[in-house]
Amino acid sequence: MIVALEKLEFSKLNPRLLHLSQEEIIQLINRYYDGETVSKLIKDYKIKITASQLYSIFPPVKSEERCDYCEGQVVYPWGSKSWSERLSVNQKYCINCNHKSRSNCNCGKCRANRAIEEAEKLRIKIEEEKRKRAIIEETFVSKMENMHFEDNLTLEDRIYLAVILRSSLSEDMETIQPTLHNIQRMSPSHEFSKEILDTLIERDILIVDGFTSNLDAFEIKEEKISYQMFNVNYDLNILANDFEDDYKKVGLIKRLMYPDSNLFTKDFCYEMWKRVALEESKQYLLYQMKKVGYSFSPGEKTSKVFEYLVENFSVAQVYNIIYQAIAYSTARYQAGEINKIHAQNSVITSCEKRGERARAEGWSIKGYGRIKDLPESIISEVLFTSIMKISYLGFSEKPTSNF
Repeated sequence: MIVALEKLEFSKLNPRLLHLSQEEIIQLINRYYDGETVSKLIKDYKIKITASQLYSIFPPVKSEERCDYCEGQVVYPWGSKSWSERLSVNQKYCINCNHKSRSNCNCGKCRANRAIEEAEKLRIKIEEEKRKRAIIEETFVSKMENMHFEDNLTLEDRIYLAVILRSSLSEDMETIQPTLHNIQRMSPSHEFSKEILDTLIERDILIVDGFTSNLDAFEIKEEKISYQMFNVNYDLNILANDFEDDYKKVGLIKRLMYPDSNLFTKDFCYEMWKRVALEESKQYLLYQMKKVGYSFSPGEKTSKVFEYLVENFSVAQVYNIIYQAIAYSTARYQAGEINKIHAQNSVITSCEKRGERARAEGWSIKGYGRIKDLPESIISEVLFTSIMKISYLGFSEKPTSNF
């Protein structure tokens, strides 16, 4: 005999077995585990069920345990005869409240306990967020006490503000949101874009908005705050000189987004032109190097070489120099004359030599046009179109203070 009658728990018998006596049920179980054909058993005992599910409706076997919650009888369900163990000991449950001694138990008591635990976790989270928000707000609100007057802004402040406002000002003009996508549009390089934002933050021209920024962007250790600069919002910490603006600073923001070109000196524009040209040239260099499969990170030497090039050639012409240098090194690599490392390292030297020979021998270097993968950045638009009024000449002509 597989199991004694007194060991079975009949208190919650499956409805499909109600037409059978307890003795017949014992007989059914014994015949099932003795290996008789299941379809024959279903027919003999007139049970409406699929063959694969017959064992699941057998009355469970009593254990020696009592339920932790209600003191009800803990039972073991049966397993399929094809399994190695006839009783599913790991699936034991309370016949009364259905509690299972497992983490995923879904009985009423376990659901209630989980709800209490979740509520406590939520309470702790809310309290922690309140504490964190209070520290953040107190830290950054204090920085708003010393506001900058519009007239005291430097020329660098003004052009950087125009860039950040054009790229990141929210539609309602309430917050500045410099996301990673916007950062890529601000200038030709991530480093330059970060410098623009860093400069305005360090001078307290932009203040982190502790009220609306996502708390996940902040980390507080020992009351010291660090934050992800591209994932927080900023407030503009500037006052108009004559206080004529309404509370949204509409007039002020308009002047900052479209600065008066008469404010900017030729020397400042010349130096900024060279900086933008340098970043655009390095951007094109990295683009073309990646295109041919070169792994390259520009260092100090690259910067010095390209500073020399942009002082003597337009960005359009530097494009040409870069393209020819990479094409030459790639041809040598493909011909087996040099290895890949040598090929990619020779590009900067080749650019330098081409620039020097072009000047010495009076070459006429044709300028290349912009490419769709490297569109004009916002700082280029602000400098060349809004301030200097030279538009495309900022790309097609070499930097000069005579414009």
